[in-house]
Amino acid sequence: MKLVRLNSLKDTLYWTYRSWKEDTHIPNDLDSWTPIFNFDKGYVDADFEGNAKRWSFLGPFFRSHGYHLYQIDPQTKQAEAPASPSAPGASSEPQDPYPYARRAWVEDEELSFSGLQAFKVWPARDANGREVFIRLVAGVVPTDELKIYQLLNSPEARKDPRNHTLPVLDLLRFDGLVFVVMPRWARSFDCDGWQQPFNKVSELFDMAETFLEGLTFLHEHRIAHRDIMQQNTVMNLIAGSGKIRTLQNMRAKGAVRYAYIDFDSSIVFSKDVDLHSVELGRVMRAPCINAGLAEGLCNPFKDDVRCLGVMLELYVRHIEDQVPEIGNFFDWMVRSDDSFIPMAADALQELRRIRGMIGSSILSQAPRWVQWGPEGNRAFVWDFHALQNSIKKLSVAPALPLK
Repeated sequence: MKLVRLNSLKDTLYWTYRSWKEDTHIPNDLDSWTPIFNFDKGYVDADFEGNAKRWSFLGPFFRSHGYHLYQIDPQTKQAEAPASPSAPGASSEPQDPYPYARRAWVEDEELSFSGLQAFKVWPARDANGREVFIRLVAGVVPTDELKIYQLLNSPEARKDPRNHTLPVLDLLRFDGLVFVVMPRWARSFDCDGWQQPFNKVSELFDMAETFLEGLTFLHEHRIAHRDIMQQNTVMNLIAGSGKIRTLQNMRAKGAVRYAYIDFDSSIVFSKDVDLHSVELGRVMRAPCINAGLAEGLCNPFKDDVRCLGVMLELYVRHIEDQVPEIGNFFDWMVRSDDSFIPMAADALQELRRIRGMIGSSILSQAPRWVQWGPEGNRAFVWDFHALQNSIKKLSVAPALPLK
């Protein structure tokens, strides 16, 4: 019988007995939580079923701390919100304060979580009906990810307004495993249609400045993210899924917040490391591949800037016909040789310089497109007025194909 160690003797005895009785062993090393990806078949049902079983087994542990896990629906094979405690819903007032997301869903069914390939992350609801995520960040072997979360959530770091990372609400330990609890936010760029469009050019600048400011903050603390892409940024909103409704002013200044998430590829250096001269082997994850980078030595801080540029360019450069300087800005961030890629602070300074040159009449205009591409811009095709504008523009700028 394997001893399952918790903070109290009572809990240790309970979980040791339960593990033995149910013949369920929860591995306390991170590698065992993520199956090896099969490039021919992808992940198979057995991978997801085994992971769901682990989280379900841990349900009473999280419930004892006030967190009620989502449960797998055998038909949809998605994680569905628990029946209890109930959530307030979109129409309930007042909205939950920061750091919780603004509510824009109506029915619990809209909260279904399909991202089960993120094996170390699971959705839950706290005792007050607020949506959270629980993330496994360390096992018996300490990780940089845990160290980074602790650093970013120190009282001093949280006081810094440039700390644009999702705050940790709770830290829980189970038999050598370390979990962090964070508010559930939506991806920053679920805006390709009816959901959360940018209503003004200024909102695009606000968003880009936030991520560059946040990256500057990370780099000042010698944290290289190393996995910057759309999926690893979030905004303080849960819109729900499956319901088409118009959401207005979701990105209004003062109401919207953006944040970086997912530090499992990140690394933290000592405070005296020179940002300009550090080198190590490049981690070939999706952002670096998408940026056209190759294996070898790199400056991870400059790689972060380039990958952030790739991400932002897709959603911002389409305003080039309104703000011509933005094209050269992204060419500088994305396409310079490694030695000429700017540091995050320099890119932020340049973006603010460009914004300062733009008149308020331009900043208050609605963007004419939703995405940029080298072959042409992609239009808002779900909005009638934008569709009319798109038809006028199609003769001069072909739309990107839908993916």
